[in-house]
Amino acid sequence: MKGKLKNVQSETKNKVKGSSKVKGDAEFACALTSSTPATRKKVLKKGASAAEGSKKTDVEERSRTTLIICPLSVLSNWIDQFGQHIKSDVHLNFYVYYGPDRIRDPALLSKQDIVLTTYNILTHDYGMKGDSPLHSIRWLRVILDEGHAIRNPNAQQTKAVLDLEAERRWVLTGTPIQNSLKDLWSLLSFLKLKPFIDREWWHRTIQRPVTMGDEGGLRRLQSLIKNITLRRTKTSKIKGKPVLELPERKVFIQHVTLSDEERKIYQSVDCFHISSMYSAFSYFK
Repeated sequence: MKGKLKNVQSETKNKVKGSSKVKGDAEFACALTSSTPATRKKVLKKGASAAEGSKKTDVEERSRTTLIICPLSVLSNWIDQFGQHIKSDVHLNFYVYYGPDRIRDPALLSKQDIVLTTYNILTHDYGMKGDSPLHSIRWLRVILDEGHAIRNPNAQQTKAVLDLEAERRWVLTGTPIQNSLKDLWSLLSFLKLKPFIDREWWHRTIQRPVTMGDEGGLRRLQSLIKNITLRRTKTSKIKGKPVLELPERKVFIQHVTLSDEERKIYQSVDCFHISSMYSAFSYFK
């Protein structure tokens, strides 16, 4: 493993059993962010500043920790990627906040360089009133992997994410809009982009005009996305090299011979659906 990754509870990695590593066709990915080059330079010079009116303690206000929230299915992949991409001369303290024995001490968590957790753990702790260490820290940066997981603004999971305090916010997703344009609002709300966090304002100036085909609304949406999004595809390159190298796709066709009983069931289901389709078409004639 490249680099020196210090985990105050290294055995936590072994507890993430059954987690699948991410492999496959990454057609498109984008990152939405509320940080800018100017603000990033300010952080490097002065460190993370406390929010005006914040109720966090002095120790927690000075936290320079990055919190990464992801689905359980990619948790182990994040751990592997740290080992793959961190240079050998970099000492990175990170903690996997997962499992029944996870340490809930905000002071310890705020001393890490990176804290990695899942949406389910965050939501579970959020439901325990006054006992959520992740919500008692003002993070330097919060990163949402598969950020479309918060697309439902009424879900407890979304509320848990939106209630986090941070100076920098990033959203990683390949599908920022899944069902409708309103999916995007929760992501903008997490990024704290005013006035878009006002749901009524968003609906009146962006969502409704775009839905009705208004060109002005579409231009506003395009301008917004252009200014907050870093878009990458599998053909994107940095310094002449692909940002992502995927193995060659292989297609295998496996022919299956059905037994007599299986074929009867198959034909029965096939006939049922064909009949249903004919009935549906006849209804609209």
